[in-house]
Amino acid sequence: MGKIAFSEDEDILSQTSEQDETLQQAAYEAINHAEVSFDNVLGMKKPEDLDDAQWDAVLQRCRELHQRVGMEEYGKLDK
Repeated sequence: MGKIAFSEDEDILSQTSEQDETLQQAAYEAINHAEVSFDNVLGMKKPEDLDDAQWDAVLQRCRELHQRVGMEEYGKLDK
């Protein structure tokens, strides 16, 4: 199960949430409660234990979350 977080499947349910939500939704909720910088992840090299597709999925999700947070900050997206 260790690599499930790096899956390309966007519909994986979070196992840490009290409500039914995907890992992506849970990550977004966590970002709302903590100050998160995406610069470190977006600027790092691909970890050796991930293949290219997994790493691309990680980067894409970081970009999506970063964009969504930015849109909320500027009032372009409702929470």
